[in-house]
Amino acid sequence: MLMCDLLNEYKLAKWTLLTACPVYYRPGVEVFIKPTTVKGVIEYFELEGLKYSPKPTFEFYKAYRKRINQIKKEVDASLQVDNGAFCGFLMMSLESSEDTE
Repeated sequence: MLMCDLLNEYKLAKWTLLTACPVYYRPGVEVFIKPTTVKGVIEYFELEGLKYSPKPTFEFYKAYRKRINQIKKEVDASLQVDNGAFCGFLMMSLESSEDTE
């Protein structure tokens, strides 16, 4: 990740900054990584083999993107519009499940 290396020099290599543009240009494929949501999704869906780290890596991004795209195929078509909307749905669902516990 050339962009990660460049931004890391200025201590700006953050998941949200690195993933905002790709999801804007390819919303059906790329994912936006919001740390609290990602950690919640990994825990709630028990996604084995994925361990979130605040330090961005392309390996984690590829694996997480693959899992999100797999999960997205399993839901109603109305939620498959794009990954930004789908991840937003997951974020709200996680918040709702916390309220009911």
